[in-house]
Parts: sequence; structure tokens; C-alpha cells
Amino acid sequence: MGLGLVLLAGLALLAHFVYPLSYSSQASPTLAAAPVPTLSSSATPTPFVFPSSVPESTPTPTSTPTPTPTPLPEVVTYAVQQGDTLSAIALEYDTTVEAIKTANGLTSDVIQVRQRLVIPLGEVAVERVTSGPAPQGWRPSVLGGDLRAAYPLTVEAARFTLHFQPNSLPAQKRDTIVGMIETALAHIENTLQVNLEGRFDAYAAGSLFAAPDTALRGHSFSTQRHFVFLYDGSGTPADRQYILTHELTHLMTWNTMGQPASVMLHEGVAVYVGLQLVEDKGHVPLDLFCAAYHQSGQLPSLSASPPFLGHIRNLDTYYAAGSFVQFMIQGYGTGRFAEVYHTGNYCGVYGKSLADLEAEWITDLESSEYALPFDSNELVDSVAQVASAYDRLFASFTGTLAQMAAYRELDRARMALLQGSLDDTATHLAAFDALMVEQ
Repeated sequence: MGLGLVLLAGLALLAHFVYPLSYSSQASPTLAAAPVPTLSSSATPTPFVFPSSVPESTPTPTSTPTPTPTPLPEVVTYAVQQGDTLSAIALEYDTTVEAIKTANGLTSDVIQVRQRLVIPLGEVAVERVTSGPAPQGWRPSVLGGDLRAAYPLTVEAARFTLHFQPNSLPAQKRDTIVGMIETALAHIENTLQVNLEGRFDAYAAGSLFAAPDTALRGHSFSTQRHFVFLYDGSGTPADRQYILTHELTHLMTWNTMGQPASVMLHEGVAVYVGLQLVEDKGHVPLDLFCAAYHQSGQLPSLSASPPFLGHIRNLDTYYAAGSFVQFMIQGYGTGRFAEVYHTGNYCGVYGKSLADLEAEWITDLESSEYALPFDSNELVDSVAQVASAYDRLFASFTGTLAQMAAYRELDRARMALLQGSLDDTATHLAAFDALMVEQ
């Protein structure tokens, strides 16, 4: 969600956390060479007092290590892009060419653009368990409290510290995650023409967050120069890269452009920058998504202050904000956006009100000749159905094996939706419903 609802409360704390702020016009910032990361354990961490804006319901973590979660069968569908090869796709999804060929009945390595492939994740198929008690020792990840105790292992990179839990997926994939952060950092600085001074911290959560934040996939605490993101094996590599980049964009814009004037601008730039990094990985483009919503008459009005309660609950609002910010940056430049980002003075910066700019953006959507690959009303319905399914799942979520199986199936529906595969979305939602009935 980024800062979401806690953003306003966090503004009052900004004066207590002073960091160097800089804005650079360099198109390609130079990054310091990263030393070989070193792994260490914070056996006696310095107490880390979190700001009062963190929900009181977040549990105080203990020192009990999080056990490795029981693996569940997982597959995703992938739309072949121009230039793709089976070997490149296998590398991207950490699987093998033979596994992909077997899953799709392929007798050669020849694939076609727009061909949909089933991608099996993991080398061993594990039989899905649909009932039973919660795994022994299972507990959710935390967003607040003493984060350094909750995520005691660290990797020190050139410009940041990665924190993670023992016996977790991030512990196994720490080098991969370090590379993801470095990729995101360079992309953000190049796209927005900013330069972040000083270090920051990233916390990789290996399991879902505690209620009421179970539906969140990440959260940035920009005045504290750290962010937390979910890395539990759900989603695809591109989806995980997007979430990480989204949260890091929050941290970087706040600490380079200044305190954001609105949640819409803060979330919009994070959506735009994050999706731009993975735009060739099969996700529905921002403008295509928003054109479909506009065609159906359901495009959110950004000047009416719509809610931002997380991608799962308000995907249409996040994507609309991202498309609008994309329109401003690509049409008027990053310099003007950086100015309006912290002032909110649309008339002074653009010579137009927010409502006028929004109308101009919508006109731009209307004038573009988009060939929608799906029915616009079906997209709107699918987004609503996925959001409703998550609400049902997380209403009384305790992490049983049956619930985890349903969570994985629903995650497949989410990914199919983000890739515009609405038939696959419906198939996975039906499988999710069946699992929920069995509980």
C-alpha cells in the first residue's frame, strides 16, 4: 500500500528525522561499485523504536525464528513476448527448459509471440494439502515494533542493508533480493533523475503480515528510510520486482523531492516507476487498463480523493494514479512533477488545476487507439471479484494448510488478472472457491 492511511500521521514525525535531500537533473546517475555483500547476525540488536503511526494491532515480534514454510504446488501462466526464448523464461522463473516443455507438451524449443505457457515453479511437484491444523510454529511477519529483532540476519550492500528472517525464503534468496534492490535503485534514479544520498534499510518478509495488514504486499516508512516487502514465493519474479520497486520509490521520492503533497501523487509515481521496470514481463500496461475502465464508465476520479488501501483492495485507483503520473512526467517532464509532488500547486507548476489536468489525461486516453484484448466490463468485474475473494480469505485467516492452499490459488488468479488473462482468472477463482468450501 505504501504509506496509505498512516501517511498523514507520519507527517508530524518528519521534523524529527532529518536526512539530506537532493534533486539532480542528471539523466544517468553514477552508482558506487557494490562490494561483495556480507552476511551477519544481529544477536544483540540496538532497540529500534517505531513511530506511533504504526497500527497498535501489529504484534511485538519475539526472537523465535520463523520456520521454512511447507512448499505448495505453484504454477503461473506467461504470455510469450517478442525475443523470448525458453531458456530465458526458465532463468527468469528459476525453473528448467525441460520442466516448461513437459508442462506444456512441447516437443521443441520453438515458441510463438503471445503464446501462453504454463510455468511450473519448483523442481518437485508437491501434493496440495487442503485441510489440517496450522503448521507448527507458523506466525506472520511484522511491519512494526523492533524490526531488527524480527529480521535479525543482514546483508550489507554498498548503499543499503537487507534484513531478513532465519529459515525463510529471503534467507535462501538473499543474493537475488540484493540484485533486485540494486536494479530498482538504478531504475528509480534514472527514471526520475534523482540521487538518493546516504543509506537505507530493506526488510524482506518471508510470510504474510499480521492482521489488519494481511492483504498488504509491502509498506514504506520513508521518514525512517526503510521499507518492508513481502517475499514469500507468491506472485512472479516480475511481480516481486514491482512491489519492491514500488516501495523503494516511496522512500526515494520522499527523501529527494520532499514530503508529498498528496497520497495520490505519492502512490501514483510508485506505480508508474515500478510498472515501467517490468513493462515487458506480461503485465497489462497502465494506459490500457485505464482505457478499459474509462470505456466501462468505472475510471476512478483522482481529483475526488479516492481511497488507497492497498493494491488488492483498490487496484483501479492505484493504476489510475500511476497512469496519471505517467501522463504528467512523459508530457511535462520530471522537473515539473518534482515541484508539484511536494507543493501540490498544479496551477503554479502547470498553469492548470488538478481537475483540468485530469480531464486532459482522460482525453489522451480517449484519443489513443487501444485494441483491448479483453472486454472492459469483464476486466472491471474480475478486479472486483479478486478483491472480494481476498477479503473472504483474510477475514479469519490463521495460516492453516487449507488456507495457504487457497491463498496460493487466489494468488494465481491475481497474477492472471494482472496479465490480462481473464479466462485464467475465472478458472483460478473457481478453484479458490472450491478450496474455501472444503475448509
